[in-house]
Amino acid sequence: MICNYKHNILILGSYNNENEQILIKLKCFLKGKGFKNTQLAKHPFEKTNGLSYEEKMCIALNKIEKKMLEADFNIFVFFPSENDSTLVELTSLVKSAQFSDKKEKTLVILHKNYNASMLMGLIGQNKIIVFRYNNEYMIYQYSYGFIKRNNKT
Repeated sequence: MICNYKHNILILGSYNNENEQILIKLKCFLKGKGFKNTQLAKHPFEKTNGLSYEEKMCIALNKIEKKMLEADFNIFVFFPSENDSTLVELTSLVKSAQFSDKKEKTLVILHKNYNASMLMGLIGQNKIIVFRYNNEYMIYQYSYGFIKRNNKT
């Protein structure tokens, strides 16, 4: 039996071609389990003619920050060859005044080979839930289990 949960789930990660396919599969997996309001936090570029790259990135981060605060669950997936975007987004959420309400519903999933020295300091200081994975199947199963365990509805 598939339920239709009303939770808003936001998936964050690096969107190069290979990583994006895994994030899309995670979104589809969770939707298939009944979490219909699952979305990816891709940078929402609009017509920003005349703006510098830095200004465009600032606009994108502001929109993603808003989505993170609106989400019931935030899932951050870190891949072995990660750029800084996911770390910046996690740091932004942790620094927000509303993070204390989000902490128990924030999940960080790290590849076993991800060099997480600075990230571990941020995570440890804020007591964020972390899971290390070996293969993409583990991402799907752990995300689903985490949401089910922390589902209040």
